[in-house]
Amino acid sequence: MHPEMNNEGVDDVRVHRATSDHISSSNRSGSMAIFLLKFTGCESIVVGQLFRNKRDLQNKLSIYCMRENKEFKVTRSTTQRYEVVCLENTCRWRLRATTFKNGEIFVVRIFDNVHSCSLDIVHREHKQASSRVIGQCIKSKYKGIARVYKPKEIQHDFLHKYGVNISYNKAWRGKEYALNSVRGSPEENFAKLPAYCYELVSKNPETVTHIKTDDNNNFVYFFMAIGASIRGFKSHIRPVLAVDATTLKGKYKGYMYIASGMDGNKQIWTHTIRR
Repeated sequence: MHPEMNNEGVDDVRVHRATSDHISSSNRSGSMAIFLLKFTGCESIVVGQLFRNKRDLQNKLSIYCMRENKEFKVTRSTTQRYEVVCLENTCRWRLRATTFKNGEIFVVRIFDNVHSCSLDIVHREHKQASSRVIGQCIKSKYKGIARVYKPKEIQHDFLHKYGVNISYNKAWRGKEYALNSVRGSPEENFAKLPAYCYELVSKNPETVTHIKTDDNNNFVYFFMAIGASIRGFKSHIRPVLAVDATTLKGKYKGYMYIASGMDGNKQIWTHTIRR
């Protein structure tokens, strides 16, 4: 059974049925209940709801509470149990979740979703609006290679959508978290360079690649000349090269140099790239 996708972009939603006595020892009626294993929206949270792991539960609960403009504090957090209560000590709101059959999946066991505290207080600096939660909310914005989503835009959208005023620094850290989640960290991508060079050479004959490192095995530069560009230069390109460079704005900065030529039709032909 697969429900329709909502406007939050629900991804691979799977609905499973289980008897209620598998979830709660207090309910032995054996009635059927529906639990969502995977979802990206969190319009509501109910008793018996399943989450992939504790981190998934934390993220979805934080987003849910930001929507409701309520904050919580953690009273117990272990590998098998997660308990939170309202930030107001006199409020009855609370949630308890534990692991399902001693696995990584967490199931909501108790959820008193009634606030006895005032709902008129508008929280501008939300406790749950961490950079990790912000990154989870915005990571779909960076799935395109050329997508640009600036911290100022993140601040504006969070204030408009959640009523939460986040700092520029927190918006920037949320952006970095989202980029790492979608595209991998710079360190992970640098580690993939040897495999990338291998694929380039195997798929493009005559390709030349070189990775320069220092005595401590730290990256210095990367050189690449595609085999097709080399063959084109030998046979069709005017024997003149122009070298241009641009600055890189990633975590480790640097420069990218590109050597280009011109063919008989006055079209630009890229020969080599050095980073």
